[in-house]
Amino acid sequence: ARLTPDIARNFQNICNISTVISGFDPKNNSVICLVDNSPFIITEPYGQPGENALSELGFSYVVLTQLQDAGLIQYDFQAWRELYVANFLLPIEVGGTVLQFTASEASSQEFLQEKRRVKVINFTTAGIQLRRIVDKTPNEKFLEKLKNWVSSTYKLQSI
Repeated sequence: ARLTPDIARNFQNICNISTVISGFDPKNNSVICLVDNSPFIITEPYGQPGENALSELGFSYVVLTQLQDAGLIQYDFQAWRELYVANFLLPIEVGGTVLQFTASEASSQEFLQEKRRVKVINFTTAGIQLRRIVDKTPNEKFLEKLKNWVSSTYKLQSI
C-alpha cells in the first residue's frame, strides 16, 4: 500500500496517542522493559476500536483499516497486553509526553503485583520504526481520559 498524505497524517496522529511503558518484574523487584520497548495504543478507556470506539479521536474503523493496509498497525483489533498494576507506577511515555502515577496508601503490594489484561492496538515492525522518527504532539483529550481511566481502574493518582 502507498503512504498517502492522509495516511501519513493519521499515522502521526495515532503516534500522538501511543504509549511506551517500562516493565516491572515483581519476582525480582526490578524494572525491565517490555519487549523491545515496543509502543502500543491503549484502547481500553474507549472500548473496541473495531466498533468505531476511537472515532471521537479521529480514528474511525475506516481510518484504522487504512493504517493496517499501509502496514503500520497490526490487524488484530481484539489485541491485549498483560501488564502488572505496578507498570503504571513507572514513567509512561504517551505521544511524546511523560505521565507518572503514584499508589494510594490503600494499594497493597499484592494488588500492585497483579497482572491485568489491557486492550491495545499494536504497531507492526514498520510502524514501530516509523514511530521513532515521528514528531509527536500529545493529544490532551486522550491524555485526560487515560489519566482518569488509570486513576479509577487502578486507584492510582496522577502526579
